[in-house]
Amino acid sequence: MDRLFKTVVIPADLAPLMHALAGSDGRAALAMGWSAPCFDAAGAYTHYLFTGLISAGALAMLQSPQALQAAVAGIAELSLEDAAVVLGRIVVSDDESDSVLAGLGLHTEQPQEAA
Repeated sequence: MDRLFKTVVIPADLAPLMHALAGSDGRAALAMGWSAPCFDAAGAYTHYLFTGLISAGALAMLQSPQALQAAVAGIAELSLEDAAVVLGRIVVSDDESDSVLAGLGLHTEQPQEAA
């Protein structure tokens, strides 16, 4: 199975859907990486991070509204319009997680004052 290095940042409310999708692409869709909750400057949990090797099949699900809609067909109903909105909220990058998170103003550690 082909795998590519990616950093993926997903809004927290979409994390369950993305986990279900990862499971639908076989046992190693999100292999050899790490994931973590992400916090904004105020300490609120707002996003979920995965960085590492992702199967080409899992990545393909995030390439177009049509691909996402087809991928979730057995999990949830999703119109093409809604699929486009979901994809617009997800960041998929070739960059390392630190630079992606910095660009989004997110951190994997909750600020001390917010904890």
